[in-house]
Amino acid sequence: MALQYYMNRGEEKRTMILALEHAYHGDTFKTMEAGDDEDYHFVLKAYGESEHVVHIPTKMEALEQAFLKYHDRLNCFLVEPLLQGVGGMRMYDVSFLKRARELCDEYGVLLIFDEVATGFGRTGNRFVADLVLPDILVLGKALTGGYIGHAVTVANHKVYEGFYDDDPEHALMHGPTFMGNALACSVALKSIELFEQQDYMSKIHRIEEITRREMQGFSDPRIKEVRIMGGCVCIEVNDPVALQGYQQFAYERGVFSRPFLSYLYAMVPYIIEETELVKVLHTMKAWFTQR
Repeated sequence: MALQYYMNRGEEKRTMILALEHAYHGDTFKTMEAGDDEDYHFVLKAYGESEHVVHIPTKMEALEQAFLKYHDRLNCFLVEPLLQGVGGMRMYDVSFLKRARELCDEYGVLLIFDEVATGFGRTGNRFVADLVLPDILVLGKALTGGYIGHAVTVANHKVYEGFYDDDPEHALMHGPTFMGNALACSVALKSIELFEQQDYMSKIHRIEEITRREMQGFSDPRIKEVRIMGGCVCIEVNDPVALQGYQQFAYERGVFSRPFLSYLYAMVPYIIEETELVKVLHTMKAWFTQR
């Protein structure tokens, strides 16, 4: 969408995407290229290093340097806002996104938020887009509460107008087979209704409050950092060996968990009871205190 937006405007040099290091945007072909995870896009090595994607850390200096160098060739800056999940449950400050918005406006680049994982409260915000408004917003996962596959790409009026034309070549021709599926849309509408009516944001804020209370002051020589944001907690260890055996340890205590690499994390369901959440967190801590 971002690429064609500029093609429709006759700006055919804007073929590059700016993305983050450790990014993950799905495992379909072009999203693998935009991502930065060898486990998902190793097959792209057949093409060699991409000329169309630049990855930067979540550092202000790197952001400004990238726009200074590539701005006239960029069609978008694509990010998982505030929380990078698959890349290691990495969390960063909203000031980075605010500056990105300013630079995108200054250089005429589209800002895209991939809120498939972060949307509907996971970061403690209904959407990060409520804090910093992107040009394109991608949603999924909690959109239907996990009951049926469904995703949505939302564009602002500027992008919409870039396709609204009598010229058929300006039409967005990407039409998935099940696009606008009536059942999926109905489930999504009901999920959104429940999210609003039952004040799920209050539930999420309570989850974060309990998590911070239970994890306060917790440390161990094997732990590099404990990170908490909204309905998400991550314990990053110095050596992945420190987590070997945790999955079975947790299972024997009634907790389902899937740590990966150096990350022991929990993204709990919003309907979790306090006693259940405490059990999850105590199990995570027990792994270190009982060994």
